[in-house]
Amino acid sequence: MWDEHFGSLEYIYGTEPNDFLVSVASKIPQGKVLCLADGEGCN
Repeated sequence: MWDEHFGSLEYIYGTEPNDFLVSVASKIPQGKVLCLADGEGCN
């Protein structure tokens, strides 16, 4: 099931940034950021 679900090149959740991330982006200091559990699972 996992391979079928995430084996596609299409984005299931879209490509727009997460609404929460957009709302706090200006508060994140510039530099490297570690994004855990980010994306479609195929990044």
